[in-house]
Amino acid sequence: MSLSRQLGLSLLEVLVTVTIFAMLFAVLTMGWHQSMNAQAKLGDAAEHARTHQQLALVLRQLISEALVPDHQAGTEFNADDKGFVAETTTSLLASIGAAPLPVSVKLETTADGKRLQISHGDAASRPLPWRFSQARWRYLDHAGEWHDAWPPPPAQLGMPLPLERDSYLPALVAFSYTVAGESRGHELLAAPRASSWRLGEPTSPLIGVGAP
Repeated sequence: MSLSRQLGLSLLEVLVTVTIFAMLFAVLTMGWHQSMNAQAKLGDAAEHARTHQQLALVLRQLISEALVPDHQAGTEFNADDKGFVAETTTSLLASIGAAPLPVSVKLETTADGKRLQISHGDAASRPLPWRFSQARWRYLDHAGEWHDAWPPPPAQLGMPLPLERDSYLPALVAFSYTVAGESRGHELLAAPRASSWRLGEPTSPLIGVGAP
């Protein structure tokens, strides 16, 4: 009888053991929740970074391929704070190949925020997947002045028809935006480049007349 009492656990010992296991379980559970929260925040941060990278890639590609059409034969770069119309070699539609074609990129306000609508030529416009709470386009001229519209008035540009046709394009295009659901604003800068599609000026039909 005395031996049985020595081998058994008292109520206090049982309570201490249960308390220790409960504390260990609470610590492990708290660590698991913290780990899951950290993974969720990391996933959100990665998704936000992916969103901005994709947006930057699409817009920079479109803008960098903007052309200056020869002899007024194509679409001149024309823009305001809502977006731009231009001619480009880049198409975002699978049915259209890579060739000079008109493109329109404009901000439109919808029920769930602002969206960029894009269209190529006569193709129906479609929204790009990003939503913005705030968005605005601006244009930097070659003298370092920012404008809300392009081309600027002749008095600001310096001359109505620049001799160098590449100066018809802005030096930089800036898209300032805040993605819907985020509080931090971003600014994307892209520079149009000189066109590789332009043809040489036509030879004057008078050249060579009267030559021996």
